[in-house]
Amino acid sequence: MRPVYLHTDERIEGLVFVTLVALLVRALLAFQCQQAGLNASVDRILVEFAPWSAVELYLTAGSQVRQVATPTEFQAEVMKQLGVPECKRYLTTLTR
Repeated sequence: MRPVYLHTDERIEGLVFVTLVALLVRALLAFQCQQAGLNASVDRILVEFAPWSAVELYLTAGSQVRQVATPTEFQAEVMKQLGVPECKRYLTTLTR
């Protein structure tokens, strides 16, 4: 690990806040997985979802395209178990 030098109290508070939010999200994910009966650990889920991406493009014609990458089999199963809608729902073209 490398040392983190925070020179002001506000930066220390910010780092503590972000850390607490991350721990809260992790705990909520663990709780949701437990409720859904998933066998996968939170660590595995976070590792598997880390490379997943989304793209939002603003075109010169004034339209906007949002696209989410196709999920892997594991990602799709986790989302299904947790009740997350299919990715096709997120593939939209919007006009301004």
